[in-house]
Amino acid sequence: MKILNGLILSLCIAIPSYAEEKITIAARSDFSLSSLYVEILTEAYKRIEQPVEFIYLPGGSSLKYSNTENLGVDGEAGRLAGVLKQYENLRPVSVAIYHSELTVFTNKENLSISGWEDLGQYQVTTRLGYKVVRDKLTGNNLKVVEDSESALLLVEKYRSDIAILSKVDGVATINKLKLKNVVAVDVPVQVLPVFHLLHDSKSSLIPRLEKVLADMRREGVLKKMEERFEGRYLKSGCGKKC
Repeated sequence: MKILNGLILSLCIAIPSYAEEKITIAARSDFSLSSLYVEILTEAYKRIEQPVEFIYLPGGSSLKYSNTENLGVDGEAGRLAGVLKQYENLRPVSVAIYHSELTVFTNKENLSISGWEDLGQYQVTTRLGYKVVRDKLTGNNLKVVEDSESALLLVEKYRSDIAILSKVDGVATINKLKLKNVVAVDVPVQVLPVFHLLHDSKSSLIPRLEKVLADMRREGVLKKMEERFEGRYLKSGCGKKC
């Protein structure tokens, strides 16, 4: 019996638990919502007892390193599902961590937009990383700039009619720059789910993360995190209105 117990103990020591191996998740350093994604995932990984750390990288690098596992990056904090067409090594955790409201920001009073088909007559600007906007408006008068600040400054200075950004990203930028001539259209042009992505080598974690994220959604934890985060941006002044 002593020999058997010794063998069992040696096996436990020789084969460490996978959960003890820390994983690294990349988040976009140039995107205001990244801090919310990190907050949500910190709680989710805590619930499955998986050590995790986060690294902030520029948007393109964040996806590239997640897809190749360069720099030891094992996944992407939050992205729209459309990126999976290009980054084939990434797998989505199917429970959305957030729903992004693609919003029209404009210098025109009382502009009414009900869908993408209403945008063809305007000069539209968006920023790098908003591939869905480029896909929807291919062939239209669309300009893509480096960041949200550049996009909204073009609208502020009447050099573009419209900027399309996520609502929180746009409002945060308006507040930061204290813009006066930019307003947000009340109804989003589209609402899109945001998913946490993991490299295929870490896909065994996905079922456990899906369960805890579903639990967090059902318990109202995600909603509270979203409301607390959005409140920091959406309840303060932003141009003429939010």
